[in-house]
Amino acid sequence: MTRTVQRLERAGLVRRRPDPDDGRATLVDSTPAGLALRRRIERIWTELEADTVGDMSDSLRRQLLRGMQHLEANLETATAEEAR
Repeated sequence: MTRTVQRLERAGLVRRRPDPDDGRATLVDSTPAGLALRRRIERIWTELEADTVGDMSDSLRRQLLRGMQHLEANLETATAEEAR
């Protein structure tokens, strides 16, 4: 986690500061650039959702999600078996 936060800090997306209540801890806050990037990413995810499942019924979305979860479980099992 430390490396990830360091990379985000170097990119100007977060800033770290000491926790005033706990000298052992560090608080991490988004910068204005980080907040802008978050808004952009949220817009992209919203567009992607609309493009992919926009007109599906809730029932069909649930079925699709169950099917994808099943595929994921199968892939995890296959990967674990190959690793042995």
